[in-house]
Amino acid sequence: MNKKLFVLALLLSWWCHSTMAQPLDAWIKAGNKTYDQKDFYSAFTYFGIAVEYDSARYDLWYKYSESARQAGQLKKADYGYNRVLNSPNRQEYPLATFWLAEVRQRLGLFQSAADQYRKFLLEQPNAEARYRDAASKGADDCVWANMQTASDRVTVSHYKSKINSRYSEFGLAAKGDTLYYSSLQFIDPKDTLNPPRPYAKILELPDSNATPAPLPETINLPRRHVSHTAFNRNYTRVYYTICDYINGGDIRCNLYSSNVAPDGKWSAPQKLVINANGGATNTQPHVAYDPINDQEWLYFVSDRTDYGSKGLLDIWRSAINPDGSLTTPENLAGVNTPGNEATPFFHATTLTLYFSSDGYHTLGGFDVCRSRQTPDGWATPENMGIPVNTSYNDLYFMLDSDGAKGYLSSNRPDTSSVYWDDTREFCCNDIFQLTFDNVVNLRITSFNGLDSTELAGVTVELWEITPEGPRLVSKIANPNGNAFSFSLIAGKKYEFKATKPDFTSDEQTLDLNQPEYQGLTNIEKRVYLNPGIQLDVTTFRSLDSAALNGATVSLYEVTPEGEKLVSTLSNADGNDFTFTLQRNKQYVIKGRRDGYAPVTESLDLTQPQFAKATRVEKKLYLGQILEVLTFDADDRSKLNGVSVSLSELGVGQPRLIDSLTNYSGNQFMFIIDLGKTYLITAEKLGYKGLVDTVLFAPEQLANSEGKMTIELYLERIDFKDFLPLTLYFDNAIPDPKSYQPTTTKDYLPLNKAYYDRREEFIQQNTEGLVGEDRFRTNRRFTDFFDREVRGGNEDLRAFTDKLYLFLQNKNAITITIKGYCSPRGPAQYNKLLSARRTDSVRNHFERYKNGALMPYIRSGKLRIIEVALGESSAPVGISARLDDPKSSIYGILATLERRVEIIEVK
Repeated sequence: MNKKLFVLALLLSWWCHSTMAQPLDAWIKAGNKTYDQKDFYSAFTYFGIAVEYDSARYDLWYKYSESARQAGQLKKADYGYNRVLNSPNRQEYPLATFWLAEVRQRLGLFQSAADQYRKFLLEQPNAEARYRDAASKGADDCVWANMQTASDRVTVSHYKSKINSRYSEFGLAAKGDTLYYSSLQFIDPKDTLNPPRPYAKILELPDSNATPAPLPETINLPRRHVSHTAFNRNYTRVYYTICDYINGGDIRCNLYSSNVAPDGKWSAPQKLVINANGGATNTQPHVAYDPINDQEWLYFVSDRTDYGSKGLLDIWRSAINPDGSLTTPENLAGVNTPGNEATPFFHATTLTLYFSSDGYHTLGGFDVCRSRQTPDGWATPENMGIPVNTSYNDLYFMLDSDGAKGYLSSNRPDTSSVYWDDTREFCCNDIFQLTFDNVVNLRITSFNGLDSTELAGVTVELWEITPEGPRLVSKIANPNGNAFSFSLIAGKKYEFKATKPDFTSDEQTLDLNQPEYQGLTNIEKRVYLNPGIQLDVTTFRSLDSAALNGATVSLYEVTPEGEKLVSTLSNADGNDFTFTLQRNKQYVIKGRRDGYAPVTESLDLTQPQFAKATRVEKKLYLGQILEVLTFDADDRSKLNGVSVSLSELGVGQPRLIDSLTNYSGNQFMFIIDLGKTYLITAEKLGYKGLVDTVLFAPEQLANSEGKMTIELYLERIDFKDFLPLTLYFDNAIPDPKSYQPTTTKDYLPLNKAYYDRREEFIQQNTEGLVGEDRFRTNRRFTDFFDREVRGGNEDLRAFTDKLYLFLQNKNAITITIKGYCSPRGPAQYNKLLSARRTDSVRNHFERYKNGALMPYIRSGKLRIIEVALGESSAPVGISARLDDPKSSIYGILATLERRVEIIEVK
């Protein structure tokens, strides 16, 4: 592996040779030997002496040029190749034109280099594919390079420190104030080669006043290259490379790590398991933290051919597990080329991978490229351009967190370099410092969102988004214009917000790490502020619509991600709240107050009626709810059919709030002022009535969210509590016009059919009435049907349930049932009708739960005595006229006589 691929270029000692001390053959032999050992500078020196002996030997000129090119003596190589190509023997050296093109490209003579590449392609159609491919790429690169101009926003300078020397320095790393770097300047006195080969070691510079010193030999192992320092995120482990010469010039490397103790000492090197076998090189480690995925990675470079290798040197990475182990390496196929990629550096702030490559467009040799990490993979790499790159080798790029300062290692000619000598070219990489003029000019202009006219009087705030939170950078008000100018720093993230009284605001995020902003020096943004829609919110009590002070109202914008809080206002002394809304948006308004149920209202400003609106009103009614639940005290089951009344207690008589009956459930809801005292009553036939006082403590109301719940448990009454149990019948029911004393009808269906005629009876009795008379009559018949007719149904069911339970406990009982009629119709008919009515009640008992009481009736445990009284007990004055149905059928007196009473239980 050629050393220049790893920037371990050799800096050889100058030898003093007498050009006439040896015969020509000796110099040729020395040149061939050192060339085979890949000691190209020595070979260049020997062949240089040889051509002085015989300048007509074009084979020596070719070897001289080849040695000079690979030793970095580009001008000398250019001269030598020209001698060969202008000689009669030029056809014996088919690659000379190709190498001359490469040399001129490396010298920055791009047009001439492109011409030579094209000439080679024209003259050598049968050359090896690798040379023809390289020539085609070289010609394209030179055309591209000729179009590049140097950026005036980047300054490159020789790193002014004690680090650079007359040898090669590279691989800068920092741990606090301490710098680590690698230097190719160490000679092994036991090396058998002449001249001895240099070795790279890691040096440490604690501070700017100290002198760099190599790490101890426990790390800088004797007769081995040790280089490339890479610390993990918390500086508890360090990764580096240990390499060995495999011949005079090629080396092979592997990755190692050491634990770093609190005192900074490194443990003994441990070879990593991810090193490839089979003679592959693994080198240039770099530890990077990916903040998006919260993952630490070990990047490195290898020429391994497994796991999807793409080219010569490729960039690879392995995830660093929490225990320090490494995952199977993955090839960065999105950035690697068939050429060489080296010296990776991942910039966490911008999620950008920097690396050097000769596989993309290049000015010559290795150029620094960058590729941004995206959710879809690596973006297409781009060349960093001039002056970051030159026609020489530019590697080991690194960048500080804010992107203002960077470093790289390069063998570019520089008059401030330690090795510089204008009379000769030589190897050696120095570390250079790059300063980026990363100021980005932001110009914001403000406009009216309704008509796009310029809008003056706007204030713009600029905030930098930092890990600690937003930091105000600048605030500019422009009362007479609509333009605002700010200076930003590339690589940072900002937010800006434009506001104007009585206008909606415009807030935008500007992430300069995004690809569309890379390299820009001027950015223009527009803000549009709409004349705001004023929202006036007022809060009231839902009980009586009285103004409700002390509430808090929150305004939320409805976004695709959910509700986003816009503003929250509290008004301890009033009930009005004012907000400014943005047009064509949707909002949710939420009101709350301790002790009240919260309320929510929606407001959709995308509706057409709001297109030209300037003011919107919303009234929020916050209620206090008393929930009452009724239960059977015996078995704790839900108790339906209860009537609950609530009255406010105060000075004087209780004031009725409401009276509710729930036949299908056990829940009752009252809208009240929970801070007052109430009297509550609960009634249900078959159960004892319940009366209680309702009063809540302030601490209960504070945590109630406007709703309090109480549970009422009603006790069942005994048989005597049921009596007399009155059951009402419709006119002539059951079996109209029948003269039979019995019926097949069951009372409960008759009861339901009678209840269903309630509205008819109410209409008949209220017809012609007005005002208070109509109200009272309506209320009287409503109560009769709800409480007496329907209540009788419930009472009979409860009575029968209790009767069945009584008999199951081995008891005996006798029930007396009396039947009554109104005087409408003949007396004998009415007597038989009252008998049928008592018989329908008997039928109810006999058919209860599919005959559950029949065994007791047959055994005499349950005796039912029926007494048919007809109209005999009807009071005088009840209409019996057949032509007066309003009185004899629908009248209240006649209605009350059509009944059956269970009057006695023994």
